Amino acid sequence: RKKGEGNEAAAVADGRLGIHQQQARLGQHLGLLQQRGRWGVGDVARHEECAADEGDHAQGREGEEGLAPAEVLAEPRLLLVYAKTAIGYGGSFIPFTFLAPILTDVSGFSAGAVGWVMLVYGVSVAVGNIWGGRLADRLGPIPALRIVFALLAAVLLLLQFTAPHPWLALVTVLLWGAVAFGNVPGLQVYVVKQAERFTPQAVDVASGLNIAAFNLGIAGAAWAGGLIVTHLGLMHTPWIGAVVVLGSLALTHYSGVLDRRAGIPVHSNGPVPVGH
Repeated sequence: RKKGEGNEAAAVADGRLGIHQQQARLGQHLGLLQQRGRWGVGDVARHEECAADEGDHAQGREGEEGLAPAEVLAEPRLLLVYAKTAIGYGGSFIPFTFLAPILTDVSGFSAGAVGWVMLVYGVSVAVGNIWGGRLADRLGPIPALRIVFALLAAVLLLLQFTAPHPWLALVTVLLWGAVAFGNVPGLQVYVVKQAERFTPQAVDVASGLNIAAFNLGIAGAAWAGGLIVTHLGLMHTPWIGAVVVLGSLALTHYSGVLDRRAGIPVHSNGPVPVGH
């Protein structure tokens, strides 16, 4: 297997998850989709596809099945990865949860136009996700995550100023899509690397818990975003989301510091299997 295939496979799978999410959002705007079960379907499809692609990672699963998730959660280095995932996605989804009203009430788009904007956003997500996978292959997970989180925070902050201008808002949303899921491959590869080092018999458990952290971040963002809109206003969600993403950037930098102290190389010695 070539070095880039592991991250790019994760990128493609997670890009499809992003497309599922945008399809669900688009369906809600067009009145074609009344349920949110698509999120779970996207997760299951993603898990199944990664498992099929990484069949060689099945070695050691028998011992892994008997390992409780609590044992994985007792490892501080894995908890640090989960915190980065939850906080990073939480920051992005604070404004994304209210993107439709931002586009209609602030930018002036019609409800019908918002659906098309979300569709194009989904395409941007897929492209950016593959870019994120290649970036992680080239630079290593931590340097790639630094770049993606920094760009994500910058784009969210930019939305604060471009939202009142329809065309500038459209460009910002497309840029947002390009970086919103670009950190998925780096995060998944990094959690696998950490699990192989600290909990080698529970790599799949550790990787699966990173998906749980992703969903936890989304749920927390919806709750926090509601409070922000209620007590501060709609247009406070972008800059607050940017600040939250900067928190994940700080945790990423701290992970890099810990890796250097432990003598852990930036790149893995070979392709890293991304299992779920």
